[in-house]
Amino acid sequence: MAATMKPTRHYLTDNRLEGVIYLIQYLGLRKDNSLAADNESVIKPKSAKNWELLCREHPEFFNVTKRGSVSLSVRDDTKQPVELSVVQELIKTAMEIHERQFKVDCDEKKPRLLARRGSP
Repeated sequence: MAATMKPTRHYLTDNRLEGVIYLIQYLGLRKDNSLAADNESVIKPKSAKNWELLCREHPEFFNVTKRGSVSLSVRDDTKQPVELSVVQELIKTAMEIHERQFKVDCDEKKPRLLARRGSP
């Protein structure tokens, strides 16, 4: 029988949603359209070793270059920030994904918790 892999739910990593939202805003609202891997002027993420690793786990929002620089996937190479409404929609989407992953995780844990309690 083939083993089934449990899907990875990166949004459930502690402080992950916070990091994704921060980076969406940072990359979306500034003139500079990317963040270099060696940039020391930006806070470090709390949920990953660096921004490159966080972005690799969230290709739904971010691109990563071979050199480890990151950019927002909806942004082109111009120096113009994206519209605020686009940033807001991306944040809303990130929150919805987090909520769905949390709900699935809770639904999967519920039968085990009930079994431990001896509930029907």
